[in-house]
Amino acid sequence: MPSNAYLVMTNVPPQKWLGTLLERRQVLGRGEEADIRLAPEYTHVSRRHAEFWTNNDGHWIADLDSTSGTRVNSVPLAPNQSFRLTLGDHIWLGAAELDLVADPDLSRRRPFPRSDDETIGYGAGQDATVKFSGAPAHYFAALTQTELDVVLWMSRGFTDPDEIAEKVFRSPHTIRTHLGTIFSKLGVHSRDQLLSCLLRRISATPE
Repeated sequence: MPSNAYLVMTNVPPQKWLGTLLERRQVLGRGEEADIRLAPEYTHVSRRHAEFWTNNDGHWIADLDSTSGTRVNSVPLAPNQSFRLTLGDHIWLGAAELDLVADPDLSRRRPFPRSDDETIGYGAGQDATVKFSGAPAHYFAALTQTELDVVLWMSRGFTDPDEIAEKVFRSPHTIRTHLGTIFSKLGVHSRDQLLSCLLRRISATPE
């Protein structure tokens, strides 16, 4: 099994809110039926927002077709698909912000800043009322699950095709093909442009 993993909110002490990933799938949301429950004041979090679990292959997340969407390291996830998480990932769920950590004391402990320049919503016509500072989610709606996975690994600092290939169990040639398709779909021309679009919020990371 992989190492222990915890979800810690970035703006409150772990004594006040802590989620522990288990082997069984757990629903995170505002509803009474949620296994990992957020307070009712997080109104942009759906009653059943996302699932989290752990298995021999790592830690995982799946957005449950939530109203406001789910992002990992600013990458908007396609709904109802499983994506692998790594320790240190920053997760945004309808304005609730969480870190995935091995030790609750390793949380960033403060939220990234937001601006009012973008509206979250996975597909065109699926707008929500909560704002997010980062790439518009509908830009990513055309990406396949594998292409989104490639972008996720880039958001973690793995920008060399050989490195990404090792992470997603594909050949470097296949990754280069995926990158060309990703750039075309997102209207960017380089990995630097893509990362700049994703990581505008990284300046908020504490020193």
